[in-house]
Amino acid sequence: RSRHELRHAMTSPFAFLQIEWPEVYEAADKAAGAAHPDPRTACFYARRALELAVAWAYKSDASLRLPYQDNLSALIHEPSFKAAAGEAVFSKARVINQLGNQAVHSQRPIQPFDALTAVRELFHVGYWLARTYARGPKPAWPPTSNGHGPSAAPSRRRGWPSTPARCPGLRRSPGRPSSSFSGWRPGCGSGTRSSPRCWPTSPPWTRS
Repeated sequence: RSRHELRHAMTSPFAFLQIEWPEVYEAADKAAGAAHPDPRTACFYARRALELAVAWAYKSDASLRLPYQDNLSALIHEPSFKAAAGEAVFSKARVINQLGNQAVHSQRPIQPFDALTAVRELFHVGYWLARTYARGPKPAWPPTSNGHGPSAAPSRRRGWPSTPARCPGLRRSPGRPSSSFSGWRPGCGSGTRSSPRCWPTSPPWTRS
């Protein structure tokens, strides 16, 4: 790989996915890169990244039961997946799926805000995937200087849509390999791995 590619991989907000989920990372990184110049393409790649992540989870987690249909909507609505992911991640996955479907099938223009929303929600889903299933090091808290961790998620500052004032919990389900968090709010304090966490108000690369 070239030096430029290595530098880009280290600064991508989805870099924490690259080692264990390279296909998910590639699609997610393309979504992030296209968010401003090509919103339709960004929504398409965000849905593609979600599809790859969900397919991986079904292959790797024996507690997930395949539905009768294997399309993405059926997979994320399957009760065992909803229980494993929690209501917050399920809701984010549904938003990504809807925006991706609109990008592919709808003739209406796809707005930059739609693309930014899809990328933001994909970051949260990817973070859940890595915190839950990663065999190696998990995304850091607090985030490291290359943007890993929750504060790398897009926010309203400098064009990113804001995180909701209170997000339903990313909760741990029985038997999950790792813990997730509940009660996340922008800009509040830190905590332990098992206690509520909070999204900082802006991604690290926007801070001077």
